[in-house]
Amino acid sequence: MEISFKTFEIGEDENVRCNLQNKIFKTSSRVEIDIEDITFEEEQKYYLNEGSIFIKYGEKFIGYGQLIKENNKVSIVNFGILDEFRNRGYSKILLKYLLNIAIDNNFKEIYLKCNSDNIKALKLYKEHNFKIEKEFCTWGYTV
Repeated sequence: MEISFKTFEIGEDENVRCNLQNKIFKTSSRVEIDIEDITFEEEQKYYLNEGSIFIKYGEKFIGYGQLIKENNKVSIVNFGILDEFRNRGYSKILLKYLLNIAIDNNFKEIYLKCNSDNIKALKLYKEHNFKIEKEFCTWGYTV
């Protein structure tokens, strides 16, 4: 099977993105996104349509990653691969693709956020010369 990329198309790919992100980022504590969340985001100043990228394996959408612009900096967000396609190098391929888009658009600083317990992701980012700029901690209390 061949790997390919598809740029998100407004008015066409909202359902695909919504379903894909909900599968990729599914946890017991995460509230799923819906189509309205995506269409709201499309209207925001930070949204870069040319930086909203699907990775496909054959005809199957297996991952998604996105660049957003804030204060002349770009961040990688919503970056992930479906469980059944992880550990095959697709994250590395998608990350390189997104980095090239950022570089081609003259962004000098590229950021992302990652949970400190996501060891595989941290390793991937370090392999691509990302450096930890700051760490933060979120505390929660459940009754």
